[in-house]
Amino acid sequence: MKVLINNARQFAIESHGGQLYGEHPYEKHLTDVVQVLQQHSGDFYFPDRVFAAGWLHDVVEDTSAKLRHVYDLFGDDTGELVFAVTNENGRNRKEKTVKTMLKVREGGTLALAVKLADRIANSRFSKANGSPQFEMYKKEYPFIRWFLKTGRLPSFWNELDTLLL
Repeated sequence: MKVLINNARQFAIESHGGQLYGEHPYEKHLTDVVQVLQQHSGDFYFPDRVFAAGWLHDVVEDTSAKLRHVYDLFGDDTGELVFAVTNENGRNRKEKTVKTMLKVREGGTLALAVKLADRIANSRFSKANGSPQFEMYKKEYPFIRWFLKTGRLPSFWNELDTLLL
């Protein structure tokens, strides 16, 4: 494994510590996101910073790590991707989603890939486990699709369409 990606993986796993994803260690979710990026990498060339951001995408919102740590440890390019996909604060989920999707759209194709990989991983997991979150993802998807969909990354969109429409 390349140094940047391996370092991001180690930092993310250590940062998430004993957190769980369902009944699994949180590492499962992070691994799932990176695997989605790998599975869909035929759409677009993804540099190492995309896979690093896949490992790090939840570290700022779900751990004590600060965005400054990400920039300092993994560089500006990776830091920008993590910033773009980190959920924003808001009064409710809808407001948070709108604010976050604005950042994702501004972050470009690479940020979009990380965010879509996260959504695919969450949707696959919640559907397979009969989680009520799956219905929430289905409800949110038309807005996310309308707001973010471009001609880029068609295999990501095709999978999300199949899962959520």
